[in-house]
Amino acid sequence: MGKPTRRLAPWANKELPDVLERAALDYVDWAKKHLTALEKRTVIKTPLYHYTDANGLKGIIENDEIWFTDYRYLNDPSELRHGIFLAHATYVERPRPASAFFRHFIQQERCGHMSGLSARS
Repeated sequence: MGKPTRRLAPWANKELPDVLERAALDYVDWAKKHLTALEKRTVIKTPLYHYTDANGLKGIIENDEIWFTDYRYLNDPSELRHGIFLAHATYVERPRPASAFFRHFIQQERCGHMSGLSARS
């Protein structure tokens, strides 16, 4: 058996009207500029540390991607508790006022909004 033939929609062989062609090209230009600007604004400038095994590293390199798991599905919840503990200790020991984001994080932890994974558990 040979390769299956791909059927095109009846309109696929026809040219687009000039106004639609121009609109499509304008959109592609806009999208490229927008996505490029977004990439520049969201570049990660600090190191990312990821614990994995040899197979995980191989997958990251071969697929050129890294996947993250929601903290609620970690196989060792003590990892998150340890991180929260360190964040809390840093907050308490810091000589200058913390940012609003950091104060909010600590307030969530104090109120128990971190799904029972508080630094004190």
